[in-house]
Amino acid sequence: MVRQKSKSAAKIEARVNEAVLGVLSGLYKSSYEAAKQLRVSKDTVTRRVNGGLSRSQARQQQQKLSYEQENVLLKWIKQLTISGYSPGHQLLKEIAEEL
Repeated sequence: MVRQKSKSAAKIEARVNEAVLGVLSGLYKSSYEAAKQLRVSKDTVTRRVNGGLSRSQARQQQQKLSYEQENVLLKWIKQLTISGYSPGHQLLKEIAEEL
């Protein structure tokens, strides 16, 4: 399951995206200028402008379950917990394999 970003990481990600869009639209002359104006890493902006992905996007193919499957598994866990049954590792593994 993809971990939620902290508020500060989400703000940085938003500024990086703003920098990339600014470079691509011509608002900024270069990745360096955009990064300097928005106070983010110039290497990150340059990599994203050139088609690079964020770490979470790049690693998504390595996950065993898709985002939707993770949500279904999470619902199962919540239902089992509410009913008073604590699901063990083996049961969770079996449910995940069924998905």
